[in-house]
Amino acid sequence: MRPHRAITRLRSGLLDEVRTLVGAVVPRPPGVPEHWVPSHGDLNPWNLRRARTGDWLIDWEDAGWAPPGTDEVYFSATSATLRRGAVQPLPIAPEHREAAARLAAWVAARPVRDRIGAQLQILLSNGSVE
Repeated sequence: MRPHRAITRLRSGLLDEVRTLVGAVVPRPPGVPEHWVPSHGDLNPWNLRRARTGDWLIDWEDAGWAPPGTDEVYFSATSATLRRGAVQPLPIAPEHREAAARLAAWVAARPVRDRIGAQLQILLSNGSVE
């Protein structure tokens, strides 16, 4: 029996909990734009686990401050890599365009050595509006 499984849908309130936790332990660095919010930085299905004892979010080394929507956009993009079929660019809500652009630049700067990295480049490749 597996001790936990990946979560592919965010439960209500999780993003607020993450922002509260990160904000409590990671001070806002000087020069960070005022509208940026605390962020896990690597919120994806394989870092979010459900166990009998509750949900677990692991891999916190990228926690910090980021444009609003960063965790939501990244979770949506990484979740899409787990689905079968062709990968299409994600529709990005206007309020998340800055987050998507920052994530797209981050993904583009990484050496693409795997299927997920290549798919993330496609998913984050445009800023179309939902």
